[in-house]
Parts: sequence; structure tokens; C-alpha cells
Amino acid sequence: MKSITLSVLMILLGLTTFVLPASAHTSMVEGTPGDGETMNETVSDVTITFNTTVEEGSTLSIEDSSGTITEPESVEVSGEQLKASFASPLSNGNYTVNWEIIGADGHLIENQYSFTIEGVVEEVAKESEEETVMEEPVEEKEEQKESAEEVESLEEPAEPGTDSSPVMYGIMIFLALTGVGTATWTFFGKKK
Repeated sequence: MKSITLSVLMILLGLTTFVLPASAHTSMVEGTPGDGETMNETVSDVTITFNTTVEEGSTLSIEDSSGTITEPESVEVSGEQLKASFASPLSNGNYTVNWEIIGADGHLIENQYSFTIEGVVEEVAKESEEETVMEEPVEEKEEQKESAEEVESLEEPAEPGTDSSPVMYGIMIFLALTGVGTATWTFFGKKK
């Protein structure tokens, strides 16, 4: 009976050893603009939501395809969100958001994601175009936006770092080793 109790305790201890650190990793939940998203309008703000409280001192920058880095005019930290506002809107191009946050545990975490802006014209040309083109009804625009969001959510790739298969392999290996160790101890430990 003691060996069964000991085996169960070892398995529980092993599971908490593998599972607890895996659930403690801070990661990005979503971004606006989103990872891989193609925007058809200018972007002046980038907002990222994380799975932990974000501490002051966290920041982000935008890098365009030519390597030019744009620092935000202001950064606002609120709960699990980091919002950066830029002095002038970003125009057409490919952009990489490089973020660095200080999580609730005090550790510095950094990563990046990309988005694209295309189809944006200069404001003067846009205003004159708006004057000559009749606007679609608001309901149609909202329906189109909702269907586009549904398509994006279906096509959205898994967030980096959310694959739990290495954790599961670790748990299976640990359980196998624990079982072999317990069986060996039970078999050879009682022959005195």
C-alpha cells in the first residue's frame, strides 16, 4: 500500500513540475492591428493584449520593410494592455511590431509580429474621392466588416508559444520513467 501511495505522490509531483512552468509563460493574446493582418486604412495606434498584467516601462516600436524604426509618441499601460500612439499615421507597407514588456512577475519578455497596410491613398486625394463617391449604407459596411473579421479569425495562425505538445511529451516521459522506477523499486526493494 505504501508503494502505491508513494507512486501516486511522485506522479502528482511530476505533473506539477511540468505543468506549472508551462502555464506561467507570458504571451501576446491579440494585437490591433493583428498578426498577419492586412489593413486598408492608416494606422496611428497599436494595441496589444497579453495574458498577464503589463508593468510600466513596457514599450514597442514599429519597423518598416526598409529597416526604419518608428518610436511611439506615447505609450499607455493599462492592466493587460499596451497601447502605443504614433505622431503620424503609418502609410502603405509591411511593418513589424517589436514589443518588450515587463510582466507581473518582473521578467522582461520581448517578441514581434507583422502586419501590412495597403490601399491607403494620401488624405487630400482620399477626401476628394469621398466627395465624388456615394457612401454605402452603414448596415452594409458593418456586415462586410463582420464577415471579414470571421474570415480573419478562421485564417488566424496559432499564437507563437501556445503549442502544448512539448509539455505533453515531457509529461509522458516523466510518467513512463516514474512507472519504471516505481516498478523497479517495488520489485527489487522488497527482496531483502
